Amino acid sequence: MSSLKDLASLIMVPSLVKDGRLDTVKPLGNSIIHPDATGNNDGTDGSTPSEGNFTFSRGSNLAATRVDVNGLIEKGRENLLLQSNQFDTTWGIVGAASVAGGQVGYDGTNDAWLLSKTAAWSNVSQSISNSGVKTFSVYAKANASDWGLLVLSTGATDPVAYFDLVNGVVGVNASNIDAVITPISNGWYRILIIASQTINAVRIYPAEANTASGASGSIYIQDAQLEQSMVATDYIETGASTAQSGILEDLPRLDYSGGASCPSLLLEPQRTNKANYSEGYVGYQTSTSGTGVAPVVSQNAAVSPDGTQNAFRVDLNRGTGNTGSDWSWIYQSNIGYVGSNVISVYLKAATSNDIGKEIAIRAAGGSNAVVLTADWKRHEIIKTSTATSDLGLYSRGGENADNAVSCYVYGWQVENNSSYPTSYIPTMGSAVTRSYDSCNLLDLVSKDIITDSTEWTIMFDVKGHSEDFDSGDSQFYAGQNSTIDLYMRSNHTSGKFARFYWRKDSKYIGSAFGKKVIARLSGGIGTTFADGVLNGSSSINGNYDLIGFAKSANTSTSGFINQILIFPTALTDSECIALTTL
Repeated sequence: MSSLKDLASLIMVPSLVKDGRLDTVKPLGNSIIHPDATGNNDGTDGSTPSEGNFTFSRGSNLAATRVDVNGLIEKGRENLLLQSNQFDTTWGIVGAASVAGGQVGYDGTNDAWLLSKTAAWSNVSQSISNSGVKTFSVYAKANASDWGLLVLSTGATDPVAYFDLVNGVVGVNASNIDAVITPISNGWYRILIIASQTINAVRIYPAEANTASGASGSIYIQDAQLEQSMVATDYIETGASTAQSGILEDLPRLDYSGGASCPSLLLEPQRTNKANYSEGYVGYQTSTSGTGVAPVVSQNAAVSPDGTQNAFRVDLNRGTGNTGSDWSWIYQSNIGYVGSNVISVYLKAATSNDIGKEIAIRAAGGSNAVVLTADWKRHEIIKTSTATSDLGLYSRGGENADNAVSCYVYGWQVENNSSYPTSYIPTMGSAVTRSYDSCNLLDLVSKDIITDSTEWTIMFDVKGHSEDFDSGDSQFYAGQNSTIDLYMRSNHTSGKFARFYWRKDSKYIGSAFGKKVIARLSGGIGTTFADGVLNGSSSINGNYDLIGFAKSANTSTSGFINQILIFPTALTDSECIALTTL
C-alpha cells in the first residue's frame, strides 16, 4: 500500500524515536533514509521539524519499563552519587587520607584516582540519604594495600564488605544482602555491596586482610555508583547532579513483547505496584507447618528477564504430608491491597526435574497453583482482599501435586483495583506508582497536517492490552475537542482488538471494532472501516477545528500503537478497505 501511504500527511511509526519524542515519517523537511548518515537511527538526516513530532511525559520517576529488541525488560537507571569520578569534590576525607587523580584506569584512560591513608580507618566518603534496596559499587585495584573496604553508613549497624584485590575474593562481610567482586583486567576489579538499610553516607577504604586498622596504605579507585538495584548495572557518570539512563520519564516506550521484530508504542494507565520488594529475597518471611521443611533461598542465583543476575532461587518442600497443615512457604506480609487485585510474578523452573511441576502463588489469603516452565513465564492471577495481606510462594498439601519444588523468582507485582496486568514496575522497599503515558500531537489543522477540517482520513493500526480478565473495555488513545471526540478503546469482548468511536456532544454516533480501523470525514458524513470492511456512516454536523491525539488520564486504560496514518483528503471506499485489510 505504499502508493496510499505516499498520500498521507502524517505517518507515525514507533520505530522512529529520539530524545524523548516520537518523530513522524511525515511531515518532514528532509528525506527518510535508512540507515541515516547521522548514525542516530531516527530515520532522518539533519534535524526533524517539530511540527510532526509526538511528545511524551510520564510523571517524574523511573517506574516504567518496556521489553527491548532483545526480549529483555528494560528499566530506568540512576546513579545517585554526585561527582561519581571526581573524588576531590563532593567527596569528603575522613581521617588522614588523600586522593590523587590522573592515574591509569581500568578502561585505559587516566581517569583513575589513588586513595592513600596515613592513619587507621581513613577513607573517602560522600554523604547521601537513601532507603530501600541499593547497590554501591566502585572499580578498585591494589597498590600499597592489597584489600579494599566498602561501608554503607547507617548510624547504627553498618553494612560492610572487605575485598581481596589480589586474589579476587570477598572477605568478611556483614549486615548486607550480598557482596560481589568481579575481575575486569590488569588487576582491576569491580567491587560492590548490596543492602536495604537507610543510609547517610557511602565510604571507600584502603584496607588490610579484613581490617582497615593499618596506619598506611593505598588503592586505586574509579567510577563509583549508587543505584536502587539488586545488581550493579553499567556505570553512569555524574557531575553536579545525578544522572539517568534507560527508560526515562519522557521516553516513548517502544515495546517488543512476544518476540516482535518491529516495536509497538506502549501506552498505559497510571498503576501502582503494591509489592514493596519486587526483586530479590528481601523483606520476606518464611513459615513451615506439619511435615514442611524450611525453605532454602539463594540470592542473585540466576539471570532474570531483565538480563542481569538478580533472580533468586527458592527450594520449597512440604515433606511427606499432604494435608492443609503441611506447608513450606516464603512471603511478604502486610501488602496493602484491599479490593480486586492483579497479582503477577515471573517464575522459571530451577532444574530440569522441576519443569512441569506445580507451585502455588499465595496472595490475599488464598492461592493458585501454576505450572513451572523451562523458560521465564509471567504468571498472572486475580485475587480479592478485604485487608492487608500476604504475598508469596507456597508448597502445601492439597494445593499442588508436588511436595518438593524449586524455582527462580523475579518481578512481583500487585496492581490494586485492577482487572488486567500492565508492564512491570520495579520496587526496592516501598510501593511505586507509574504515571499514565501522555502522548500528544495537538492542533493538526494549524500545523498543515490536515489542511481542510471538513475532509480527512485517519487510520489506526493497534492492538489492545493483554487483557485476560477484563470483562469490559478501556480507552487508551484519544483525539478530541470540546464538542467532538474520536477515540480508540481496547475491547476484551471483541478479541482484544480496538474499538473506534465517533462521539459528538457526549453522544456516541458510530463505532467500529478491529485491529486496523479507519475514520473518514467527507461532506458531513463520518464513515468507519475495520479490518477490510466498511462498518457504517453517520451524519456529522460542523467542522473539526481541532484534531489531535492525547493519551487519556483515565486510570483504566492501556494499549499498543503500531502505526497511525493521517490523510488530508477523504480516501475512497476501496482505498480504505485496502488499507485496513489484515
